Amino acid sequence: MENKSKNKSNLRWDWMSFLTNFTAVVLGIVLTFAIQKIIDNKNEKNDVEKSLQLVHDELVTNLNELYVCDTAYTKELQAAEFLIKYENDFSLAPIDSLYLFANEPFILREMRVVSDAFELQKMSSLLQKIENQELSLEIIQTYAALNNAASSYNSYYEMKLQMWEKANGDEVKEIMSRNSFTAPEMWNAIVSSNDGKVFIHEIRTKMMMWPQMDEYIDQVKGTIDRIEEYIGQ
Repeated sequence: MENKSKNKSNLRWDWMSFLTNFTAVVLGIVLTFAIQKIIDNKNEKNDVEKSLQLVHDELVTNLNELYVCDTAYTKELQAAEFLIKYENDFSLAPIDSLYLFANEPFILREMRVVSDAFELQKMSSLLQKIENQELSLEIIQTYAALNNAASSYNSYYEMKLQMWEKANGDEVKEIMSRNSFTAPEMWNAIVSSNDGKVFIHEIRTKMMMWPQMDEYIDQVKGTIDRIEEYIGQ
């Protein structure tokens, strides 16, 4: 009888020991997964913030490119308006201003948008993991705006090159082939043909139709500011 009671007591302790150990194992597994999830979430957040920092720096580079293009836009529009004002006789133009603007219409430029960090962010799915989805959408829209700006800007210079090829007649080529020539001589020769007049008038028309750079600059600056707020700069 005593042995039976002892066996029951041992059996009860065996079950209690098993349950205790089992519970400890389960809790250990749950705790491990919970800790791992916290670590994964922290690592993911760090990865998102690092990718946003790269996009931020890339947008700063693109913003500087916009500033350069805006300066060029302003100068080229001023040059076109100045040349049109004196197109009937360039010998009447203030010589210093004429030499300042004389070569501006011949300059060909290219706007380059850098998007490596943005493309990397998309490919790694980190863009979708930004908690603020409005910021994700804004980043996408800002890069789309930058690409539109570059496309329009570069198309204008391709068009200008084609117009210059028409305006660059024999008389103009002869003058520009000399060892020395004056700006009034060159521009009087250019506007002596209809294609030459169209050349400078179209520069002003196309430049005035071009969307103001301020719109693109403000959009990029706004996105940069919101990224800084998000990552706590």
